[in-house]
Amino acid sequence: YVVTFEARADGERRMLAAVIQDALPQPSYFRRVLDLGPSWQRHEHRFTLPRRQPNARVHFRFATYGTADAQVRDVSIRRIR
Repeated sequence: YVVTFEARADGERRMLAAVIQDALPQPSYFRRVLDLGPSWQRHEHRFTLPRRQPNARVHFRFATYGTADAQVRDVSIRRIR
């Protein structure tokens, strides 16, 4: 799979981007802390799911990584072969 998105922040800020299982024990299939700035940056990350995961989701976390306003756009996740 590949997850792509664009992200930016009004000032220096970090953001956690992840693909996780929305059920306990909540494993992570992809996880990165990214540095954001005022320009839109495109991110593309490949990852593998061990099998079909109907509860997998894209997860963004901003709460613990600064106070500047941040935005994410054009989020997609697709299967690649």
